[in-house]
Amino acid sequence: NELNVKELHNYFSSIFTFLGHWQFPKECISYATIDLMNVIIMNSPSERLEFTIKPVDTVVNSGESVRLSCQAKGSPEPEVKWSFRNETEPFTAAHTHLRVESDGTLVIDTVSRAMNDIYTCTASNEFDKISANVFLDVRGHEVPVISTGPTTRTVFVGERVSVSCTASADPLPQIYILKDGDPVVADVAFESYDTVTATISFTVTDKSVSGRYSCFAVNNKGRDSKEGDITVFEQVEVTLVHYSIESA
Repeated sequence: NELNVKELHNYFSSIFTFLGHWQFPKECISYATIDLMNVIIMNSPSERLEFTIKPVDTVVNSGESVRLSCQAKGSPEPEVKWSFRNETEPFTAAHTHLRVESDGTLVIDTVSRAMNDIYTCTASNEFDKISANVFLDVRGHEVPVISTGPTTRTVFVGERVSVSCTASADPLPQIYILKDGDPVVADVAFESYDTVTATISFTVTDKSVSGRYSCFAVNNKGRDSKEGDITVFEQVEVTLVHYSIESA
């Protein structure tokens, strides 16, 4: 005798008693148990996976952030993972420049042209697996452009002052801060100089820190600059004297 099961519907369950050979399609059922000569077939609710939000090709400028959305539905609920197109291993915490949020969105905080690639979103559960590819096209200016730099201002002795410089380009530029044409270094006058963010911080002690501050951003494609003057004034103490004039 032969038992052929062509299709099982959700929540369908039956007990079949047979003698001899039996077979049924694997994809139709969740599990089967054999008890003596009885086969108990049970089919739990399930549905094929499908994308509810499918990632789309994206164009972004170098230095910006990007979010690639990817969501899927199915039963059981699928898990969404991201990877490079030619890699089987998904992104992990070791990929510090990007992260996958709980809703399946891939986030890259700062993109560069080196990140031009095809990325794969994969949704899977124990019964099904689907994937979609998306091309990330990173474009940007090759010549450095300074977005933040020195400004002209007036400060007073005793005041805490910072001068910052930020720039973007591809390749990434080297950034320098100069005072009156000379490179700034961390010394007595300038207590700290963060060369990564190109920021100097100092407390104004006297007029010696007055001058023209310049920011330069340079790579092998070109350069950009921005400057501003800092003028130091000493605080003047004013003493008020009260006179009392009494009439004779």
